[in-house]
Amino acid sequence: MSITRKTRLASAAQRVVRLFGLDIVYLDRVTENGRLEHRYRGAKPHSDADMDILNEWLERDRQAVVVDRADCD
Repeated sequence: MSITRKTRLASAAQRVVRLFGLDIVYLDRVTENGRLEHRYRGAKPHSDADMDILNEWLERDRQAVVVDRADCD
């Protein structure tokens, strides 16, 4: 997966959420304040198994921060 300066924001977001097995769904396009806007619907909610994994990653990252702070003291 590569995201460059030329990657559209929606494409970059789609690539990131796909890492978690999710999808951003294109709804439609509308003109607001004279600008064409593309509208998307958010990704489906995580399953319980997905949330367990994400919580484990969060706890791992929190512990790494504690260790990094201890190393700096």
